[in-house]
Amino acid sequence: PWYAAMTLEHGTGYLHGFFVGDNLERFATDRFNEPRPLWFYLPIVAGGLMPWTPFALLWIRPIRHWISSPRRLDPRVLRLTIWILLPLVFFSVSVGKQPRYIMPALVPLAILLGAAIAEALETRRPGAAMRVATGLTAASLLALALLLWRVRSLAVDTPVVVMAIACGAIAAAGSAILIHLRSRASRALPFTVAGAAVVTLLALHYSVLSSAGPEPVERVADLVRSQRTGSEPTATHHLLVRNLVFYTRFPSVDLVDPARLAVFLESSDRVLCVLPAHALHAYETPRSKRLRRLAEVPYFNVSTVKLKALVWPDPNADLETIVVVSNK
Repeated sequence: PWYAAMTLEHGTGYLHGFFVGDNLERFATDRFNEPRPLWFYLPIVAGGLMPWTPFALLWIRPIRHWISSPRRLDPRVLRLTIWILLPLVFFSVSVGKQPRYIMPALVPLAILLGAAIAEALETRRPGAAMRVATGLTAASLLALALLLWRVRSLAVDTPVVVMAIACGAIAAAGSAILIHLRSRASRALPFTVAGAAVVTLLALHYSVLSSAGPEPVERVADLVRSQRTGSEPTATHHLLVRNLVFYTRFPSVDLVDPARLAVFLESSDRVLCVLPAHALHAYETPRSKRLRRLAEVPYFNVSTVKLKALVWPDPNADLETIVVVSNK
């Protein structure tokens, strides 16, 4: 019914855009993002399971035993393993990989990991793998607190005091796990780690994943609305493709490649465009012309942040600048 209603409202263009564009082309072409390596989802999965990821060490012994003396897997374990591997393999061979595509695989991974932790805690004296995993979990949170403090220069929308509180909270969470490691209350370990996970998630959310004031996309939308004097066509190029439409409340064209960007900006009528500063530079340089810059908004894109930016942050290189331009 949804597709029928959308076709009646917008014509067959919606069907083509969704089934061909958002499915086939996203899977098989680099139209929406650059090709990513086959192993792209491995760090995504490892990060998605944090702070529980180090406890995957508990799987080493069962896997080694199963390899040395193959036997029939428990049907429940087999189903969960298939649930993990099928989407992981399917999306790994695609071209247009996005981190969110693999998130459903975290559910069976969490179930298997929880079962391994529960089994390890049945003994009063946890083994070496449990102790090492607990230590690595604590160390990872302490390292995260340090890295978060280092990127304070990139979090342009977050006050320094908020960053300090967030880093302190994550460091305290890691320290709590470290203290627990030296105690004998092994059965309380899952509660300590779960509490540390909640504290870490909230600290990240209120420091770098959101801001106290309007988000960059909201500020850009306000700028576009204020600069739009009539019904000028508006477009986006590799930025805010879906979000801007929601906040501006009027249609926006998605310019997926430089050729379409050039055709749009060279229109005889006045048009508005939202694009990254580097894309604007690439457009203007060979043409020896400058478009009218209406506004610029600095933007720390956490969805594409690289490890290098966390270790050696450089605002000049790691911050994106969103530019609102007009051809007239």
